[in-house]
Amino acid sequence: MLDSNDIENLQEDLGGQDLLAELNKLSLEDSKTGRKKLDKDDSDSEEETKESTTVTEAIRSVMSSNNPVFKLDRQSSKIKAVMECLNENVLSKPGEKAVVVSQWTSVLSLVERELKAMNVQNVTLSGKVSVPKRPPLIDALNDPQSKVRVMLLSLCAGGVGLNLCGANHLLLLDPHWNPQLEEQAQDRIYRVGQKKDVHIYRFMCVETVEQSIRKLQEAKLKLAENVLTGARHNASKLTIDDLKELFNMNPKRHEDDDA
Repeated sequence: MLDSNDIENLQEDLGGQDLLAELNKLSLEDSKTGRKKLDKDDSDSEEETKESTTVTEAIRSVMSSNNPVFKLDRQSSKIKAVMECLNENVLSKPGEKAVVVSQWTSVLSLVERELKAMNVQNVTLSGKVSVPKRPPLIDALNDPQSKVRVMLLSLCAGGVGLNLCGANHLLLLDPHWNPQLEEQAQDRIYRVGQKKDVHIYRFMCVETVEQSIRKLQEAKLKLAENVLTGARHNASKLTIDDLKELFNMNPKRHEDDDA
């Protein structure tokens, strides 16, 4: 994600226009009919034409190769926040260890790059690691005498039965539409054998699909509590309504907002 400095630089290219405000004017109808309307509807006012042009310029600025978000060697705002959290709560305190969880192995690779640059010993446990090779990684984290301070854990690899009580900090880098997976990941460090206070950190980028995923999580947890009388809702697929909610296409929600 872009940080405030990156946004300011992009806004300079737009003559001071608010980049996020312009992009938020887009809708699915704009992408389908907007260009045709500009070409055929001669009754458009100059103000509407100017607004459409500004939105087009905003799109071009975001999708440009000059946009810092496309630079592989750049540290995103989320990775910065993650590293600040690790430095403040884990790496600066002897004996503290952490598990960093993401559903994307590519994101874990970005964190691994930062840890290596700081000479912080870490291990990675994902679906790419064969079962026979996993116990040594787990033991390295759980051993108080080991120099391993951080484990990078793939969300789907952190299933039931995995004991990571050697760490007492867990960082969830991105929300998953199924909240049960996140609860399982949290249980990896909060279990029998844990002797320290457990700390859970969630990271979420505002004004992105991550906020919609979070709302979907809350809805599913509420459904499990109210309908299934305490049993966990074990849905394995996203419904059509779920997808509409994620991409802001739910007509009922828009009607409620207008009311």
